[in-house]
Amino acid sequence: MRDANGLTALDLAAEFGNMAMAENCQRSDAAMPLLRAVRAGHRNVAELLLAAGADPNAEIPSGNSALIMAANAGDQLLVAALLQAGADTGLRNKRREQAHSIARAAGFADLAALLE
Repeated sequence: MRDANGLTALDLAAEFGNMAMAENCQRSDAAMPLLRAVRAGHRNVAELLLAAGADPNAEIPSGNSALIMAANAGDQLLVAALLQAGADTGLRNKRREQAHSIARAAGFADLAALLE
């Protein structure tokens, strides 16, 4: 079931960090909710979705992957969770940038080194 904007309950749970709703809605095809959770900085929801089988290499239309978004935010714990789930450090967005270069440009040199 989707709302007027085409969003599911899991999409909304991820966007607003509602862990209880996410637990009730988790599913293995949770790529967009994972990306929403990462973008919004809701690490606990992102980790739940990864544990449920969400693709850690999912991308938004710009080509930014969950890992690139987490690197841009400097969220070392979320980056670690994505890497543990199998995120590919070699993915590039449409501007040919990788997670390590995004992290470095955002001022997170230690995180960039981890991702290289």
